[in-house]
Amino acid sequence: MIHKPSKLTSLLVLCLLAWTAGAPAASAPASRETLVSVQKEYPKLTPQPFGKGVFAHVRAGGKIRGSEEEIRALAENPYVTGTQLSYCWSELEPREGAYQWHVIEKDMDVWSRNGKKCWLEVSTAFRWDPSGKMGVPEWVYQKGVPKIQAAGSAPYPVYWHPLYLELWGKFVREFARKFDGDPRVEWVAVGGHTTGTEPRLSSKENDLVMDQWEKAGFDGFKPNGIYLSQAIKPIYQMFRDAFQRTPVSATFIAIGEFSDVMNRRAADLGFMLTSNGFGTKSATRGARESMRKRRGEWGVKVAYAEFGPSGRDSRFMDENYQKPKGVSVKDMRDFTHVAKLIDIYKGAVGDDGDSNLQPFSRLSYLPLSERNPAVETEEEWNAALKWAWDHLEQ
Repeated sequence: MIHKPSKLTSLLVLCLLAWTAGAPAASAPASRETLVSVQKEYPKLTPQPFGKGVFAHVRAGGKIRGSEEEIRALAENPYVTGTQLSYCWSELEPREGAYQWHVIEKDMDVWSRNGKKCWLEVSTAFRWDPSGKMGVPEWVYQKGVPKIQAAGSAPYPVYWHPLYLELWGKFVREFARKFDGDPRVEWVAVGGHTTGTEPRLSSKENDLVMDQWEKAGFDGFKPNGIYLSQAIKPIYQMFRDAFQRTPVSATFIAIGEFSDVMNRRAADLGFMLTSNGFGTKSATRGARESMRKRRGEWGVKVAYAEFGPSGRDSRFMDENYQKPKGVSVKDMRDFTHVAKLIDIYKGAVGDDGDSNLQPFSRLSYLPLSERNPAVETEEEWNAALKWAWDHLEQ
């Protein structure tokens, strides 16, 4: 079982009170009364994060992925640790100061009732949303934050603009005041500095709007550039200052010295480092060694948060496989090349029964993939989830 049998409610409340009492006053945490109330309502919850596990991703883009029955089945599955819940700023603060925390609490309910945890992320831009409804609230732009947008592209705020940082910082502090130390939350992800959570400015739309970025001051992806020094680092610090009890993660990327400095800064702040590119391409010796190095040399937890383009494509499990030139991994997807979930997990984590899969990666979290009936039974799928729990590092 992933979650331990619940203790007496009174003992949990006493633990929670002791845990709350020792925090610095500057963190502006959720009130003690609120946390005790949460613990009473959800007696199966343990106060501390699990520290490892397989997490589903059931909410993104303003939509719930799956029916109520499907989500309840995941929440009740003893081998699924919890879920990722992704939001945008405009959903949670549609009018200045009007925080819609009940949206998050409603989504967490079924998980909390089953003793599971949620990890939360809030973004301020999405490259797949030209309408701009799922990003920065319109009132932020109306107050004077510059908008970057081309015909057909999504809108982006100038992440280093002082007014944007002021308004986003206020939201982050209120977010922490509500949820820092909340036993329903496993961790929160840094957002507000990119499209989604990967720090790539406007990602695949960079070229489309680069002239506007440059007019706004962007001077390249470099360690002393405005993007890293005046946007990413200050936003990292916002989250570090705001969340004193609940762990924080930063999504890392690897594109040279810019990334090295950025990722190291996140590690120095004590953030967990997560990657969105999980899949058969990540289930290799090189990827395991890379994760192990980050874990060992930087002293941080490492994790995969979401499946990447290769997903469960078994062809990529051969490290000598050459993808056809000019063809995207997404366009190559089909159902004739599907790896078993257990094989991907073992390839990414390392298997103590197979010397070819060592060294271990020291991963703490993995994303969930729905069962593929063509290659695995429900028993095999659950066995993969249990294997992951047994081998992930807390």
